[in-house]
Amino acid sequence: MTIDHPLRPHVDQAKLADRVRVFFDLGEVQDLSFIYGGYMCHNYRMTTDQGIYFLKQYRNKISTIVHEIKYAEEFFSSQGFPVIMPIEDRSGRRAFWVDDHWLSIFPFVDGYVPALREIDMTLVEHVGDMLAHFHKAGLKFPDRHFQPLRLWSRRKFFMEYAELEYELARIASPSELDRQIAVSLQKKAELVRHNSVDLQDIQLPYDCLLHGDFIYPNMFVTPSHEITHVYDFEKAVIGPRAYELARSLIINCFDDGDTEQNYELGRAFLRAYRARLPISFDEFDKGVHLFMINLRHSNWIESRYLIYGIDTQLDLYERHTNRLEWTVRSGEGFSRRVFE
Repeated sequence: MTIDHPLRPHVDQAKLADRVRVFFDLGEVQDLSFIYGGYMCHNYRMTTDQGIYFLKQYRNKISTIVHEIKYAEEFFSSQGFPVIMPIEDRSGRRAFWVDDHWLSIFPFVDGYVPALREIDMTLVEHVGDMLAHFHKAGLKFPDRHFQPLRLWSRRKFFMEYAELEYELARIASPSELDRQIAVSLQKKAELVRHNSVDLQDIQLPYDCLLHGDFIYPNMFVTPSHEITHVYDFEKAVIGPRAYELARSLIINCFDDGDTEQNYELGRAFLRAYRARLPISFDEFDKGVHLFMINLRHSNWIESRYLIYGIDTQLDLYERHTNRLEWTVRSGEGFSRRVFE
């Protein structure tokens, strides 16, 4: 008996074609091909007799969460941001159900995603400026009955840690990667055991609708690095803008380590953000602390590999491990070095 794994891509093309025929005016589905690279979803190129579309299958099956993803897309689009919007069905819905998953159909935008090696001053200034625009709009979001940002929990970490240790112990002949993950998990466990900071110790307002994942792989840009489209709202939440500012700055500017060149990028990013939307050093520093402590409690990348058997995104693991090491090393001085 074959059991489809919940994180492995699967869409029954016949069922999909029937739903598209019933709910949409897009013609007959002719072809469906998987697109590698999604983390919170599975992505497909869907061809119908009316054209090519982008199909997104959400991992999250809870309708309330998927509704909020659609709500965030709609809100930010209504504020003038270049959001790639899903196509509505005949009833005005932007998501539909097939094979125990919610899906959305988008226009297929042939855009350009900047590579890590292409990140420069111009790009980070554009990203920092647009993030400030997003936050100015997000602070005016009218509906506070929205999923809040959920951060670290010692109990959750060790609940997951025990399962990951069990999976590692079951490997008869560990690979070099398995050994690296074992060492990394042990380092995280020590950091978590010695962490004395609770969430309530860092007081920041949960008053802004956040994109949730405002990073360079989630946007299309022109050759001159102007942002043309923003997408992937799967992590949209209500939370502190300082947290998203810190997260976005660190991933966009330091994805390959804490070099002096990357500190220059970080300063440029933050200058562009603050020119559009001021923030105090104290608030920014608290956001940095939230992100760095939360990073040490995160097991999702290890879980994808050890528990779910997803081995196509190991570059993410390498960047995650590198980020963990340098953020621990930089400690309290990071915020001061980028905040001018």
